[in-house]
Amino acid sequence: MEYKGTVYWCSGWLPDFGGPLGAIIAGLETAEEIFDVADALGYFASGLNPLYYECYDRESFIETLNDWGWFGDPANAPTWFVGFIGRHGGP
Repeated sequence: MEYKGTVYWCSGWLPDFGGPLGAIIAGLETAEEIFDVADALGYFASGLNPLYYECYDRESFIETLNDWGWFGDPANAPTWFVGFIGRHGGP
């Protein structure tokens, strides 16, 4: 991600989750200002604690994504998605 001539490295980007432009995943090495930069550019940003997300646990990931909300075409939401369409908040 680039903002005002500065490049910011993130651990990932999830389109359709968290906001209209998707969610930026901030890792431990991501600059702290990424949250302000993401907000300025219209992205949702979250720092995922490696203690809980370093190892894949399907239920934990589904719970998080349901909480972030789905912002894509409702017809394209994953079959397991039970969160809100177009806004944050879980089941």
